[in-house]
Amino acid sequence: ATSMSQTTFASGTMTKIDYDQKISQLEANITKFEEDRVFILNDLEKLEGDTHAFMELSSALKMKLKAKEEQIEQIKKNLDEFAEKLSNQERELMGLTSKDSERKLKMAESDELANLR
Repeated sequence: ATSMSQTTFASGTMTKIDYDQKISQLEANITKFEEDRVFILNDLEKLEGDTHAFMELSSALKMKLKAKEEQIEQIKKNLDEFAEKLSNQERELMGLTSKDSERKLKMAESDELANLR
């Protein structure tokens, strides 16, 4: 039948059976393509919805990231201020300790002098 169909198409004439088969095949292809089109449209709608959701999520994450970066900067600033305070206290203690040591040394020297007399 296939070789006969090809022969009839080549000669330009078509039997009713060949015509009906061709119409049936074309209609089946159209139905299949329409079904595929519906699936593609559904997928496209889902993708557009997902894209919108991802854009919102991306925006929210960018805002959270910016807030965390600002928190980090504030913590670094607080850390620097705390380190500076500790350094100042250390210098102050060193000053007090050296003054105290000098005073103790002077007292010890005067005690030694007193003992020598």
